Amino acid sequence: MASVNRLGTYLALEREMLRLEESGSDLAEALRDAMDPIWY
Repeated sequence: MASVNRLGTYLALEREMLRLEESGSDLAEALRDAMDPIWY
């Protein structure tokens, strides 16, 4: 069940990053860069 919660949190963060991108903010890309070590 914990992995489902983490997936939900990740997807919520990803949706927020998409909103940031749509608003023209560079913060979304900075967040993705910061998260890269987690996934790779």
